[in-house]
Amino acid sequence: MKIPDNQSFDAGHTLNYLENVVNTIWLDKLSVNPHDTMPETYNMSYLDYVIENPENSLSKNLSDMTASYSSPFRDNDEHCAVMSLKLYNKDFHKENHNIKCDPTMDPSISIYKHITNDVLERLLFLSEKNKIAHNDHFPTGLDVQLSGDAHSDKRRIIVRILSCSNMIATSSRCGTASFIMIGKEYMQYLQQDIPENTSFISIDYIKPYLSGLNVFVSSNLGSTVIIGRKSSTSEEPGLHIVTTTKDISGKLNFTDNDISDVDVSYTLVETGEHPEKNYMQFNILDWF
Repeated sequence: MKIPDNQSFDAGHTLNYLENVVNTIWLDKLSVNPHDTMPETYNMSYLDYVIENPENSLSKNLSDMTASYSSPFRDNDEHCAVMSLKLYNKDFHKENHNIKCDPTMDPSISIYKHITNDVLERLLFLSEKNKIAHNDHFPTGLDVQLSGDAHSDKRRIIVRILSCSNMIATSSRCGTASFIMIGKEYMQYLQQDIPENTSFISIDYIKPYLSGLNVFVSSNLGSTVIIGRKSSTSEEPGLHIVTTTKDISGKLNFTDNDISDVDVSYTLVETGEHPEKNYMQFNILDWF
């Protein structure tokens, strides 16, 4: 089939698979000043907590804040700090991604692999940064050493995941974790034990039992477990992907009437003074 000159085709790619991992900011769906395609530079707003010194009173900064919450760190009012929720702005730049495609493969899969690799690398970086900041507070470190006893090891890993979730809630001040990522070799540690002599059993019984956390399995994580909180809105600090429906769909390019590559535009944006506080990681250390 001859492809007409200057004819463009969309790959039809969507971001449904990131729904519970990264908040997506759709520039074409903004209620104010929407963009059909990503501009070269865009300014976004977000809220973050800051600790004010007593001399920097809350009243002096009301014009910079959308909301505020004050908390004394000392009983003496004369020497108390104030925690404030302030409004910030951040510029980001459009990033264009050219992705090579196998002519026999759906180009949407090529885009999916590219974006998930990009997101995983960023999550590994952020979660490791937060791990380093917290690791010294644990007498034996955050990593979990397996003992060889399956029941005991399962409990250790579950407890560590829930502990990391609580650390995220404390440090981010936005809530507990919402997802975990674990290597496929260690998925069995998140499953309910199936009783002996079970003729059949509902899949609901053997699903992960992690207080509602969404579980993602990776073939690229090895023994590392990532615990994270997805930012619920664009105003919440953390990791966001910024794009438009058209930019993320993917523009197909052809060579000799075969798909050769596809172009997409999106930017991964970290907001907040410490976006890593939404993420944590630990390693599972084999017993043998």
